Amino acid sequence: MNVERGVIKFSEIPLEVKLNGTEERLAPGARIRGPMNTFVLNNALVGQTYVVNYIRDPAGMVRDVWLLTPEEAQTMPDGSPARQQRTRIVQPSHYGG
Repeated sequence: MNVERGVIKFSEIPLEVKLNGTEERLAPGARIRGPMNTFVLNNALVGQTYVVNYIRDPAGMVRDVWLLTPEEAQTMPDGSPARQQRTRIVQPSHYGG
């Protein structure tokens, strides 16, 4: 799979996020999954920052996002150790996921 790792911050503007410090748009119909693999609405995440795995669609827009638990953030998608992340990871109870 073409899974990438990043840090995402959700904006007040629907479908707009800051991914790895760059302003981007989520693809129409983008899916965001919480640590318990449940779908989360991006408006519930406004102003919050997470370590995530994500996939882009053929047009290069972010299509699927997985919010990672602290344990998941310790390994890369391929199973190798992750680099040190300096990001506050919000626990699932903070956003209803």
